[in-house]
Amino acid sequence: MKIRAARGILFGLAIFATSADAREVRIAMQGTQVGVSTLDAANAQNSNSALSLLYDTLIFRDGAANYHPHLAKSWDISEDQLVWTFKLRDDVTFHNGKPFTAQTAKWTLDRLKESKSSYFVGSFKDIAVVDDHTLRITLKQPDPKILHNLSLPYLGMLEPESVAALGSNFGIGNAVGTGPFKFQSFAVGLETKLIRNPDYKWGPPVAKNPGPVAFEALTLREFTDDNAAYLEFTTGGLDAMLATPIDYVRRVQDEGAAIVATPPKRLMYMAFNTSKGPLKELAVRDAVAHAIDQTSIRDSVFYGTGLEGHTLLPDSMGAAKVVPEFRISFDPSRAMAKLEEAGWKPGAQGIRAKDGVRLELSLWTANTTDLRRMAEVVQAQLAEVGVKINITTLDATALNEQAKANKHDIILRTYSALNADILDWLWSGERLGYPNMSMWKDRESERLKVAAFQTSKTADEQLKNTITYHEYLLSKYVAAPIFQPITYIAYDKEKIALTEPFLSMDFDTLTALDLKLK
Repeated sequence: MKIRAARGILFGLAIFATSADAREVRIAMQGTQVGVSTLDAANAQNSNSALSLLYDTLIFRDGAANYHPHLAKSWDISEDQLVWTFKLRDDVTFHNGKPFTAQTAKWTLDRLKESKSSYFVGSFKDIAVVDDHTLRITLKQPDPKILHNLSLPYLGMLEPESVAALGSNFGIGNAVGTGPFKFQSFAVGLETKLIRNPDYKWGPPVAKNPGPVAFEALTLREFTDDNAAYLEFTTGGLDAMLATPIDYVRRVQDEGAAIVATPPKRLMYMAFNTSKGPLKELAVRDAVAHAIDQTSIRDSVFYGTGLEGHTLLPDSMGAAKVVPEFRISFDPSRAMAKLEEAGWKPGAQGIRAKDGVRLELSLWTANTTDLRRMAEVVQAQLAEVGVKINITTLDATALNEQAKANKHDIILRTYSALNADILDWLWSGERLGYPNMSMWKDRESERLKVAAFQTSKTADEQLKNTITYHEYLLSKYVAAPIFQPITYIAYDKEKIALTEPFLSMDFDTLTALDLKLK
């Protein structure tokens, strides 16, 4: 059945839409956002698109990693880079009518220190209220990523009285921020329903429309089955899909769609559990990493789109430019030689063994089409060098929780980032289990991490130190990089018209504000 009019696929463009209900927009979120258990920004184990729509941040970051004023209308930095003074807007109110002030900003950031997101304020020494609309943050040491952190949805501003009244139910039964949408309902694993904030008028200056949004309601739906999302989309039950698997892009085109793709800023990789079992051996990790044929995966799973992954960062980042010897590429001869040297000899059914133990590993991954298909290819490629892989699929949030139990061997996953401090987030010894699914803790690694992300005083120094840290992680084979995918965002062109293009991180405040009804 053909779609009534062309549906388009877009990233970095403003969207205009209607739906079956002319005032509602219905969207399928990315598979990696499925299963989020709370919309409490500070304590969300995983984030979804709703966080940036419910909660504004002090700083707004666009898809090109440019930073803009948002709730903070300006900021000054001391000569030693330790004191940041933010002038806040004086016309902002929370969804319940309470005013946004420097006091509420301080309260939100102080709360973060005791939350699951404490990492993002780890460099903060002191947070002080200068006056009702001036906030001063004093750092322990210069932090080149402070604006980045203050732009993250985890640091969205919360209303203190609502948090106190709702207790552990905050983010589940209600959520009160200053964003362009208000909370209506939240069903874990199913959907989030938001309604327009009619008082919103403080969008970031890069938005053509400062607010409010031009439609009444937004439903963000979760799908563990990409085929179900595709059917909903093609039969009119959805107005957009935020991450269209490559298998479905051609089908959508065949239904009359246009295609616009995102620049790669994601990495798919295998995290090796370095704390137990065969993968505790460096030689085994080295072998497994070099048994992966990135070119074959790009061509067979992603039809030649996207880029191969050879380091732990997307190629677009400066810190990805490591010395060539540290890049990880397909080398089956090396893989087999490393296993032989480590005493893993060919055994029954082609599976290697040592001291009576077979080289059999679990591989966990999120239940998305692309990751499932990649897992099956990885399973076949590792069988070629004598490693047996047993695949388990979980929804993304359950996967994150299960990793804390340290029962996995390999986790095949993906991340999206614009800054190299993702290395700190994913492989710091302070966060074993999640997000450090490699269970990696090493004294030299921690020293290099501190030099890269805590004591570097200039951007150039940080880049140099980050490359050194990156090269060390690669040399220890804490993970095997595989692929840098392109994200496709599908939308119904019959219901959606486009403005001039702009860069956006996701379906965020910028996209929502410049979305209009036909």
